[in-house]
Formats: sequence, C-alpha cells, structure tokens
Amino acid sequence: MYRYLGRISDVDLDKRYREIVRNMRALVAPERHVVPICSFLSSWYWFRKEHQTRLELRIRGREPDCRPPSDLLATNRPTSPYAPNFPYSDKVLFRYGKREYQEDLVHSGLIRITAAQAYLGMENDSARQDDELNKHEFKPGDYTKITKLDGTTIPIKGDLRRTISFPNYYVLCMSRAWDPDLCNEFGGACAVITDADEFAQRIDRAAREQIGNDWLFNWCPVEYFDPYEKHPKQFFDVAFSKDFRFSYQQEYRFVWLSKKREEATGYKSLNIGTMEDIGKIHD
Repeated sequence: MYRYLGRISDVDLDKRYREIVRNMRALVAPERHVVPICSFLSSWYWFRKEHQTRLELRIRGREPDCRPPSDLLATNRPTSPYAPNFPYSDKVLFRYGKREYQEDLVHSGLIRITAAQAYLGMENDSARQDDELNKHEFKPGDYTKITKLDGTTIPIKGDLRRTISFPNYYVLCMSRAWDPDLCNEFGGACAVITDADEFAQRIDRAAREQIGNDWLFNWCPVEYFDPYEKHPKQFFDVAFSKDFRFSYQQEYRFVWLSKKREEATGYKSLNIGTMEDIGKIHD
C-alpha cells in the first residue's frame, strides 16, 4: 500500500536485501521476539524489512540473489558467556580489533580516538566505511510533492534526499554485542569492558587532560534508521545515528565535538590507565 522502495535502483535494491540478510543473522533470535517491531533490536523489524524488500523485487519480476539463513528461528544456538540478559543492555561493552591493540587497552590503558572523517576513506573495509559527517534519508518520490510559490508543482524523477551535516569530530567506537562474526571481521580479538559507566568516566578524565576542555564529550548507543523509511519522530543525528545496514554491529559511541566548531584531525592517543579491574581479552 505504501511502496516506498518503488524508485530505488535494481542495484541498490539488491544491495539492500543482502544487508538485511546480514543483519538478520545477528538480530533475529527468540529473546528478541518480544521487542517492539519499531526497534531495530526486534526480530519482527527485520522480518518486516526482509518481506517488503523481497516483495519489491517480486513486483519487478526479480528474485533475491541470496536467502536468509534457514536457522533464524532456531532455539538451540550456542550462547555467549558475555551475552546480556536483555537486548537493550549497556552494562558490558566490546572493543573488537587486533589482539595487540586490545592488550594495550586492557593492560596499559592505551586507546586511540579518531577523527570521524577518516572512516570514509576505508575503501576496503565495508564494516567501517561510512560517511560519518553526513547522514541521508530519502522521501519516496511517489509520495512527495514540491510546490512553488505560484502553486505549480516540481516533478520528482527519483526520491528526495535530505542530508544533515556536522563538522569533523573525534569518535571511539565500541559495541554492545558479543558476536564471533564481529570478532573475526574486525581483527580476531576483543576487549571486554564489564563496567561501561566506569570506563566512560575514565576516558572522559583522560581526554580532558590530553586534548583539553574545549571539546564536548558524550556517549550513548547508536540509533539505526532505515534511510528509505525513517519514522517521522525517530532520532536523527550525525554522530549518533547510522544507516541500518550497520545495525548488526550494535555500536556504542564516545564522541568529542568542539565547542568552538574546530575540526578534528587525524587521531589522538589517550592513556586512561590500566583496565585490568574491569576488562579482559577474548579471542
């Protein structure tokens, strides 16, 4: 009834379907069946997205080039010792990467925060490559009207894109989820932080000492949105919102934005002190 994918290209539609399937592997599970469908943490959110995208393909006389895994509804999947009691938990954080970097964090308290724009240049890293300074959403052209002052309308040949932008900022990316696939995808090891609040306080103190007080510090989970079907009242922000294709990462962010609108550049190395009392290494 509301064909919001009607004008998306075949190439982008195929890509969208593959990304949905990737997310379903991580985010469809029995414990998520009770989460409301409006949340990306709900199994039903992904069942709905998969169904509607496959339906758009079918309307065009095409079939998906991949299928959802057959074990999505399995109840005997192995559980992780680090799994939270409920999908919204922010008590435990995970930092994925090469083992030497995770050892630096846990044993020595060494960690690096990076200018957000650097992620755009990661051409060979699909798990990280993203435009972190600009976020886009699309209004379906079939359901959008642009009216000029004289009352006439401007025809829309595709979809209407809305973009919000930020100046460059520093960011540290972690995850709320234990996922062996993420471990392999990001370097093979993981630093497990068992007290997220204490970690945030320590990194805040270290940043104030090492990059000064002219940077606003904030931290919270990332909100994921469907760029082609964003809810009208859904939170939409450059630093803490991301395209739903990255939802499987369940990212948790620490962000520094300049009070003077200065541009973050390169990276900064912080020493937050040993994390051995609240951290451990897993690979």
